[in-house]
Amino acid sequence: MTKETFRERNWDIIQGGMGVAVSDYRLARATGRSTVGVISGTAIAEVLSRRLQDGDPTGEMREALATFPNQAIADRALRLFFQEGGERPEGQSLWYRQLSMFNHNTRETSITVDMTVLGAYAEAYLARIGAGPNGKTGLNLLTKLDRPNMHVLAGAMMGGIDVAIMGAGIPDQIPELIHKIKHNQGEPILHGIHTQGQGPSRFAMPLDLGRYAPDLDTMNHPAFLAIITHHDLARRMSEQEFAPDGYVIEAPTAGGHNAPPRGSAKNERGEPVYTEQDLADLSQMLEMGLTFWLAGQRGTHEDYEDALLSGARGVQVGTAFALAQESGWDPELKRRIIDEIASESGLDVYTDPNASPSGFPIKVGRVPGTVSDADVYPARKRICDIGHLRTAHHGVDAHGKPTIGYQCTAEPMEDYLRKVGAAELPPEHPKRRVAMMRTDGSVCLCNALLAAAGFPQVRDGIAEPAMVTIGDDANRFLHLINTDESGHFDPYKPVTAERVLHFIRTGEKDLDYGI
Repeated sequence: MTKETFRERNWDIIQGGMGVAVSDYRLARATGRSTVGVISGTAIAEVLSRRLQDGDPTGEMREALATFPNQAIADRALRLFFQEGGERPEGQSLWYRQLSMFNHNTRETSITVDMTVLGAYAEAYLARIGAGPNGKTGLNLLTKLDRPNMHVLAGAMMGGIDVAIMGAGIPDQIPELIHKIKHNQGEPILHGIHTQGQGPSRFAMPLDLGRYAPDLDTMNHPAFLAIITHHDLARRMSEQEFAPDGYVIEAPTAGGHNAPPRGSAKNERGEPVYTEQDLADLSQMLEMGLTFWLAGQRGTHEDYEDALLSGARGVQVGTAFALAQESGWDPELKRRIIDEIASESGLDVYTDPNASPSGFPIKVGRVPGTVSDADVYPARKRICDIGHLRTAHHGVDAHGKPTIGYQCTAEPMEDYLRKVGAAELPPEHPKRRVAMMRTDGSVCLCNALLAAAGFPQVRDGIAEPAMVTIGDDANRFLHLINTDESGHFDPYKPVTAERVLHFIRTGEKDLDYGI
């Protein structure tokens, strides 16, 4: 990838990669026709599984799987998960059949691995063909969710993405990993997975790329953009043998996960306080000759122009596109989000330092009936059955042999306390107090974000509550784009991806087709 590529017009705006299936193939193909449309790779195996179990009403999942290079793998997925008309067997206590959790010892031939590759392939393929021959599409991943990431990346590369974008951690292995996938010679590809505790800081997870029979000659070698908050990280990563092609500099106003601030101060609402020391020095980026985009409250023409004048290649925008009709939020939930924005006080966006088991602060839109509701989440029975945000820990088994186990601060309390060695300690013991503090307010994002995309697991008739994660710009953006010249605000005027792009590039609120 060369800087000449980034000079093409459609690299000026990158649509953000949001949540679980909020940035899905429908949004990515709508934006990708004239800019960079991005799919989210988070929990992509579950997304494909649940779409198939819902009967694949549009037929697009089956359309994509019919083009997968290894049809035996695609056929097995259909046999296991496709339910004609979304019908469920009698007496099924779970609405959706679950995939096994992705662990360090998950077999390469397991359906969990295959659905991860297939899900990423289908999402990327549908985004690419929908964006057209001149379109640009990309994949967003979270470094923290490292166990399935190699397989998601491989599937998306087989599906034809032009760029991979990654944050929520330091994605220092990814440029080399992309190179290994593109230039694979048949040997297993190894990817380092982070572990904690007494032992090596990483273990190697393999990918047998040949199992999927990709055509490496026609596979794209996507560009790689690292999401960062500070120029120091860009400096370190740019000195690697395999360095990113560019950087997305994300401000703490952006939706989703935010990098923790360098200080420990909190405001009166308990939100982390960010200062100038948490922001990147753009002059340093320019001095290093690095290509970068700005993210976080960049949804207006003025924000766009300001970014270009600062030396950025363009902007990455998430929140504005999340509110668009094409985004993958459950339509009824999206309506409730807009209802909150339309209310007198507006949507309350809170930077929650505790909700995410990742340990990163996360932006939460406080919408009644979701996990932010004080009466909703405490009533939920704690369960961990998807497990993407679990952390790997070194330990020993009953025979004293080294092993790797998994912990999540949102899992059942007794399980977490037992795993950290605090279950038998008295409540006043410091170790138990620390463990309890870590679990306080922690939310099962895996289930909550799948619910937000319209795929809530239902257990014995009780549906998982959704979680809304959105940026600080939600209220401002909708008011700006949907307020007419007379000052009348219509929150329910349809916002489309095309309108958002036109508004950012020109400042004009409506499209003029010359009719």
